[in-house]
Amino acid sequence: MKNQKNRKLLRTLAIILGDILVISSVYLLSAYATFDLLFNGEYWPIFYYGLIWVLSTIGVYALFGVYRMQTDNFGLFESIKLMAITAGCSLVLYIIMISLQFTSVFSNFPYLNWKSFVLGATVEAFLVVILRFVKRVYLAIRARRKNKENPIRALVIGAGGAAKIVIDDSRSNPESKIKVVLFVDDDPNKIGNTMSGVRILGPISSVAQYVQMYKIEEVIIAIASLSDDRLHQIFAYLRPCDVRIRRLPLLSEMDKVHEMKVMDVDYDDLLGRGGVSVDQVAIGSLLKGKTILITGAGGSIGGALAVAVAECHPKAILLYDFYESGLFDIQEKVKRVLAKYDSESTFVRPFVGTTSNKWVIEAIFAKYKPDIVYHAGSYKQVPLMEDNPIEAIRQNALGTYAITKAAADNGVSKFIYLSSNKVLDIHNIMSATKRFGEMCCEHFGTISKTTFASIRFGNVLASSGSVVPLFAKQIKDGGPVTVTSKDASRYFVTLEEITQLILQSSVYAKGNQIYDVDMGQPVKIVFVAEQMIRQAGYIPYKDIDIKITGLRHGENGSEPPSFDRKKQIATENKRLFLDPNNRDYNVDAGVQALTELIQSAKPHMEIVQGAEDVVLAMDKRPLKEN
Repeated sequence: MKNQKNRKLLRTLAIILGDILVISSVYLLSAYATFDLLFNGEYWPIFYYGLIWVLSTIGVYALFGVYRMQTDNFGLFESIKLMAITAGCSLVLYIIMISLQFTSVFSNFPYLNWKSFVLGATVEAFLVVILRFVKRVYLAIRARRKNKENPIRALVIGAGGAAKIVIDDSRSNPESKIKVVLFVDDDPNKIGNTMSGVRILGPISSVAQYVQMYKIEEVIIAIASLSDDRLHQIFAYLRPCDVRIRRLPLLSEMDKVHEMKVMDVDYDDLLGRGGVSVDQVAIGSLLKGKTILITGAGGSIGGALAVAVAECHPKAILLYDFYESGLFDIQEKVKRVLAKYDSESTFVRPFVGTTSNKWVIEAIFAKYKPDIVYHAGSYKQVPLMEDNPIEAIRQNALGTYAITKAAADNGVSKFIYLSSNKVLDIHNIMSATKRFGEMCCEHFGTISKTTFASIRFGNVLASSGSVVPLFAKQIKDGGPVTVTSKDASRYFVTLEEITQLILQSSVYAKGNQIYDVDMGQPVKIVFVAEQMIRQAGYIPYKDIDIKITGLRHGENGSEPPSFDRKKQIATENKRLFLDPNNRDYNVDAGVQALTELIQSAKPHMEIVQGAEDVVLAMDKRPLKEN
């Protein structure tokens, strides 16, 4: 800190010294143009005027904050302000000089004629401004020399103030590797002109054509006042292009955390995922002062829920998971969030265990009496569960039965079960056991006072176990990126979206309800891989290959539609719909059948088939042929 203050002081002193030299030189030249015999010893009084002129100008600069101006970002506004201050100060000093001629003391003192004054004041105003651009010019020359070898050819979308920030940074920042070769804008008044010596073309809808024409390697979106829909439309224009995409933050994102600098584009942005609107007041009111239990808290979704709950001033947060490391990390993160929101008094307690351990579950409910439960503790990896069906049944089915029963027995107010859209097509152990979890909620919601609700959704983008972290690791290792099928597609939702929608569903929940999340359109997995490779600065199939490995057992090439809007009941939130097909199920018989199945020592594929048959029979769906 001390060194920073010293460097700031030295920079200020250097600028003051530069101003003194400029003002003194201009004044002396103006005096020399006025007085032919300036240096013969006859006109030394003019130097007294000069000393007053210099010190007065420096004092005025200090008074008007000239030396607090940042020279690193010295621009047009600062230039005009400094020139106006300089001109005004010079005019006042000249008027004083003229006025002193009418006094007896200074009547014999020489003074500058008006022509020399006007010329000198004008030159002085320009020179003090130029002095402050010296550093920027030096940095630009330095950056250009450093980056002149193999620069990244960049296209900037937008030709306004934000785009000016991008090109100025590219020319003055030694760490910048880009060279802006083209601006693209929709404004017909800008198209065909130039900005900072770079051509402006348009419209933006033709950006893919310009990328190919100018051999662009990186596209930077520099339009700060841009709606989410328009941003995603621009991403759609760029989908055919083998370029990296970056952008400036939107005005809606500008807060104390964000800076006005170029940043990477999130994968959810590239996939066109918009934001989600929820009733934050109602969510906060629901959670405030309550004891909240979150299972699967060490995972991505459970952890995100824990953080979101911590922001709502709850009485206690109970974190439950068998993943020790993840549980510890989220416990520490929750504590930091509570401190940020002045909620250090909130009780936080982690528990290590599986939901199938009914004795631990019952002890937690009996002692801590949670008001609301978010059950995210279940397995979701289809091929892995196909190879380990006993654990899938134990955790996803029997574990959910244990915790729903404990919630009903102990008078929990609300229980929200995180299900999956895969239950709409039961063809593997994961979808079967998740559907059984829904049945447990519907059963105990019928026979108890606890409000049970389930929420179905698809793949959570960038969550642990999803394709995004897998692809990121494969790209880092140099490839290839592995995709099961060229035509494989999935429904995606972002972690932030689903966290907010889960909380919103808990507000809406009235009992025995299943909420379906509108997941939008399915996205091809190979498209995700291609976009991630481009974002890493590589070209798909050229720099990093994409290898098709074939579908694994239990997987489908595509997922069924998340729901049929015509058959669902709309809610106040446009992303949440209610499934009207709810009823009670004999889950006790199902538990007995599944328990006998995992104790039967049958081959694991027979256990998979048996579990599917049990759930299909309970659900009154046709049994699949063996």
